[in-house]
Amino acid sequence: MPNKTKNLIYQALPALINGAESISWNRFNNFLLFNSILILAWATIYANINEEITTNHSFLLGGICILGLAISFIWCALGFRGRSNVDLFLKIGKAIESNYPEGHKPITEAAKLRDTQPFSWSGSTYILTITPLLIALLYTLFLWFSIPKLIIKTIFLTVSIILIIVFICLTLGYIKRRHSKKC
Repeated sequence: MPNKTKNLIYQALPALINGAESISWNRFNNFLLFNSILILAWATIYANINEEITTNHSFLLGGICILGLAISFIWCALGFRGRSNVDLFLKIGKAIESNYPEGHKPITEAAKLRDTQPFSWSGSTYILTITPLLIALLYTLFLWFSIPKLIIKTIFLTVSIILIIVFICLTLGYIKRRHSKKC
């Protein structure tokens, strides 16, 4: 690739990195807002049930929980994608900077700082991917209270917890593989 093209790409990278960061956090804020509304709706309906939960209540409360679970898994995938874009842009920037003479290399320095700071385990990647799965656990608990029959509760709870544990393991495995490729 000619140097002029590399320079143009390099000049565009900070905007791409910042854009990917902004999109990730905007999505996450939308996720939190949407889930706040769902959780409030579920709690309001559940609190206003005067006697035992009827079939209509179960369908309504269960529907809110299933919607919340689906949204949580979708947002976890969106968190992966957003963080992957940031990592890709940083990798491209570091590759271009590796061909530059010694001196100030802002993208390489920013990536190194991000990866070596204390508490890097609590960074954006983990927050944007694990938080939706933790909220999915909350919806699983809500689902337990939404369904009146014990056998159905047990089946839904078991399946939901297994799925969430699988997603958390896949998420952590993906993050670990991604971090080992950065070096």
